[in-house]
Amino acid sequence: MESLGSRNLLVTLSRAFGFILLLCLSVELSQSFIKELHILKSFRFITLYSAFITPFLLNEFVSDTNPLYNKTQSFFFRSSFFSVIIPAAMLIVALGYLILPKLMGGTFNKEVYVFIGGYIFMTHLISIARQNKSGGFAGFINYAFTFSMLLIVAIVLLGLYLRVAYNFRLGKVILDSVRDSTMILRTMFNQVVR
Repeated sequence: MESLGSRNLLVTLSRAFGFILLLCLSVELSQSFIKELHILKSFRFITLYSAFITPFLLNEFVSDTNPLYNKTQSFFFRSSFFSVIIPAAMLIVALGYLILPKLMGGTFNKEVYVFIGGYIFMTHLISIARQNKSGGFAGFINYAFTFSMLLIVAIVLLGLYLRVAYNFRLGKVILDSVRDSTMILRTMFNQVVR
C-alpha cells in the first residue's frame, strides 16, 4: 500500500516538473505566435480576438456548446485520443478553403476564415479543459500537465491552419519559442541552484 502511494507521489511530482517545462514552452510559443501574426500583412487581430471571445459568450449567455462540439468530434474521430488532440472542424474548413475556390472559381474572405478557425480553436480548448478537469492536488497537476501539452499542440495546429491563408512561418515560431523557453528554464535553474 505504501509503495502505491509513493509511486503516485512520484508520478505527481514528475508531472508537476513536466508542467513547469510545458508552461514555459506554451507561454513562449504563444508570444512567438503573436509576434509572427504582427508581421503578417492584412492580418486583423480584432477578428481573431472576436473569435476567441465568442465561444465564452455563447457558453455563458446563450447555451452550452460543449455537447454539440463533442458530438461533432466523435462523428469524425472514433478514437478519443484524436478527438482530444485534433479539432476536426478546423481541418475541414482549411481543406475547404484550399479546394472549394479552385472548384468553384471563387474566393473566400480571409477574415471569415480566421474567425471560424479561431472560434473552433477556442471551442476545442474549452472542451478539452472540461474533459480533463478533476479535483485534488494530484488531479490539478494532471490537469495542468495535460492541458499545457494539448495547448501546445492546439497552437501548432492553429499555426498550420493560418498557413493556408497567410504566409505564417510556423517553423520560425516553434524554433524561437523552444530557444526562449530553454533560456528561461536555464535562468530558473541557475536561480534555484544559487
